[in-house]
Amino acid sequence: RMEQALAADQDHALILDDAAGPADLDYFTQFAELVTEGLVTAGYPRCTGEVVATNPAWRVTLREWKATFGAWLGAPTPEAILRASIFFDMRPIAGDTRLYAELADLVRASAPRSPRFLAHLAAAAGAGAAGRTSMQRVGGTLRGGGAL
Repeated sequence: RMEQALAADQDHALILDDAAGPADLDYFTQFAELVTEGLVTAGYPRCTGEVVATNPAWRVTLREWKATFGAWLGAPTPEAILRASIFFDMRPIAGDTRLYAELADLVRASAPRSPRFLAHLAAAAGAGAAGRTSMQRVGGTLRGGGAL
């Protein structure tokens, strides 16, 4: 995320290629732990809400991410608004950035067609609960067709 604050914690996830197999899933599980612990060592505490790639919910395939965003946009519960506001600030830092681009394109196309979601997001932003909504690109590579 692009968040900059004195008390920033970790918020990160992985977008895995839909063709990821069991060996890839094992690799990305270990990779997520390595990244998370490295950030702890660097002074960024783990997210108390577990919005980190070590949480299996945030280490899923592109198809699963599309379904997750679809659910958030289709049913704007307070939890969905919170999660979406966190992930609207996403950007790739390594891996196959086409995975990110495909997901970001879908979200950008879908969100304007979700007026109920947008109304709830605007209300949350007005209350100070939602984050910035930038989606920027940075390149890199990871084994097994993933994006961080």
